[in-house]
Amino acid sequence: STAVVGTYPITITAKGDSLTATSIINLNVGNASLSVSSPAPTQSVIVPASSTNAGTFTINAATGGTFSGNVAFSVTSTLPSGVTAGWSASPVTPSNGSASSTLTLTVGTTASVSTYPITVQASGNGLTSITTVYLVTTATPTLSIAPVYTSPSVTIPSSATNAVSTPINVTTGGTF
Repeated sequence: STAVVGTYPITITAKGDSLTATSIINLNVGNASLSVSSPAPTQSVIVPASSTNAGTFTINAATGGTFSGNVAFSVTSTLPSGVTAGWSASPVTPSNGSASSTLTLTVGTTASVSTYPITVQASGNGLTSITTVYLVTTATPTLSIAPVYTSPSVTIPSSATNAVSTPINVTTGGTF
């Protein structure tokens, strides 16, 4: 059979653990091609009590056919409040049909605890391809300790020894 020259979008969907990842690649027959993916599309980050924490994602782009030029990486979805994005490099010149960059999602103290789908795009040579990565933010671990009785009282005679004990409550929170 004879393939018709053109670009054909193919949607790939993976589902598991109540998460769904979707990637669209373009099949280019007789043309240049570009597809983007992430080998570890889910990262968990603790929302910090102060300062920031970060999750990193490796984003890979595969080029083929008559592709020439650079690959530019970008985040195309709206980032959640308290989260910023940065790239290790963009654009990137492909080598042997591939290019990659590291996406760093920095989580500040105002971020909410949730699972956020983040849409990532690779573009170049007039082509685009998208994939989805997931940022899972978790609560800052907490630990507190408190006596059940705040004022235990014992009278110790001078000729004897006594001991006192009091129960305590330990409380944890977040991902501990």
